[in-house]
Amino acid sequence: MTRETVGDLTAEHAAPVGEAKPIPVLFVHGLWASASLFARYLPFAAERGWDGWALNLRGRDGSRPGTDVGRASMQDFARDVRATLDELGQVVLVGHSMGSLVAQMVGSDPRVRALVLMCPIPPRGIVSLSGPVVRSSGPYLSRMLRGRAFRPGREAQERIIMNRLAPEDGDAWFASSVVDSGVAARQIALGAVKVDASKIRAPVLVVSAADDRISPPGLQPKMVRRYRAVHRTFTGHAHLITLEPDWQTPASAVLDWAERILSP
Repeated sequence: MTRETVGDLTAEHAAPVGEAKPIPVLFVHGLWASASLFARYLPFAAERGWDGWALNLRGRDGSRPGTDVGRASMQDFARDVRATLDELGQVVLVGHSMGSLVAQMVGSDPRVRALVLMCPIPPRGIVSLSGPVVRSSGPYLSRMLRGRAFRPGREAQERIIMNRLAPEDGDAWFASSVVDSGVAARQIALGAVKVDASKIRAPVLVVSAADDRISPPGLQPKMVRRYRAVHRTFTGHAHLITLEPDWQTPASAVLDWAERILSP
């Protein structure tokens, strides 16, 4: 993999091996994460002929230097993805967690040929906050309200998102996680992000995990109905589905679906 610049954003890139697929695949991470969330997916996709890109949203790993990440909004993150589409053109767009909500915001763009929502965060109109998330949010409410950057502590992360990681992967994840936007976290918590599902014409795949505490199983049928989506759910997985043991199974399902969508 190589680090690339896309305007004043950065991205991780894995060039396709052998005959290339007709368009790239673009991965978008969630809160407290970076493009490294897809460090395993990119070479895996490249081996199947995909030109794989994982974007660093503003405020991390050199993207948009000088950004006050605490005040970055969901609309700012959507602008980052649109700027990347300006460079890449048509893509299969894959968003994880908060990145899936960004992907929904951008999904009506005609350059999005197919849309994958992994462990998705819903738009306004679908309630998603689970008990564990609400109980873990208290210490960070003031930062969310004031638009200050923050990162949940290790105990909170173990409770709400690290519940299916192998111990060594949990250590690596926590070390790589970053401080992130209080504004974006507040927008998500308040259900403030509107998405007009009728304007999304691309096929949609919803990928869910049976043990996900951020995006719980009860949420998924609502997302599937909202976007008339195909749904794949995976047992033995939780929110950090790209890093957990047997990450290859959901990764293969995503790429298999995208290849079917793009086949003549």
